Amino acid sequence: IDSHGIKFGSDTAQANALDDYEEGTWTPTALNFDGTLNVNTASYVKIGQLCFVHAYVDLSNTTDSSTIIIDGLPFTAFGIDANYYLMSTHTNGGLEELALRVQGTTTKMTAVHLSSGNGDSKPTYTSLKNKFIIFSGCFKTT
Repeated sequence: IDSHGIKFGSDTAQANALDDYEEGTWTPTALNFDGTLNVNTASYVKIGQLCFVHAYVDLSNTTDSSTIIIDGLPFTAFGIDANYYLMSTHTNGGLEELALRVQGTTTKMTAVHLSSGNGDSKPTYTSLKNKFIIFSGCFKTT
């Protein structure tokens, strides 16, 4: 351990030092949503440039047909052309499996139904009325 962080074995390179570790909670929000998003739990662990997030949220009854966009990631995702999929997503009852995509330099995740083409379909808040989403994943930070 030195002023650059923790180094392992015989490695002395400053660039390889583990110099950033943090854990805590964050507050997901639902963009353009006319209902209520209840946050049951939301936590993160950041190691270097990697941020691991977990959240369990539920949504109120709504007729809102806006695309599901969850904002408030604890750190900004890295890169204009970078896409990260938070694949471990679970919902209750009758909803096709969805993924949350972090695209570009942002703190937002867009819900998508993955397809074989470039035009992934995007579920709406209506499809999640009175349901929950539990998700976890990892993305690279700025």
